[in-house]
Amino acid sequence: SPVGSGDRNGHGTHISGTIAATDPNIGVAPGCKFVHGKALSDGGSGYGTWIAAAIRWCVEQGAEIVSMSLGSSGPDQTIIDAMREVAAKGAWVVAAAGNSGAGTVDVDWPGRSEHCISVAALNMDLTPASFSSAGDKIDTSGPGVNIISTRSGGGLVSMSGTSMACPWVAGGLGLFRSAL
Repeated sequence: SPVGSGDRNGHGTHISGTIAATDPNIGVAPGCKFVHGKALSDGGSGYGTWIAAAIRWCVEQGAEIVSMSLGSSGPDQTIIDAMREVAAKGAWVVAAAGNSGAGTVDVDWPGRSEHCISVAALNMDLTPASFSSAGDKIDTSGPGVNIISTRSGGGLVSMSGTSMACPWVAGGLGLFRSAL
């Protein structure tokens, strides 16, 4: 099932906090409504069919923005098709660029797809983070180093990655879209 609340490593809790925590020092779009479509196992791996099902399920639940802090080195047509379908329905898909480093030729998948907004990570001084994937498909960037957000089980924790930059952009787009 694409629906789930398991977050054993805290990755999803951190991302959710960045998008919608009510503390304005943490949440980009506090008070926004969102759904969680669990696409991967608690270990962080899964199949393209799981991710595609989660993308579609989120949009069926009314999501207008789909934020994906996940990636792989190769394309998966099932995921690409799901992103194309929800984009055709008016949803905006945002995906992390990947953490393969500045020497990469291009971003990781699904961020490399033309059907999403690919997000790189920035340091606090607005320079590209050393771990952030590079390439022509970078559409935008967001804060991605030492991002403080919510922790699974309570409290706060600092994490770094394009996974942390992606929800900043998704939250900002949510604010923009709600203003429309």
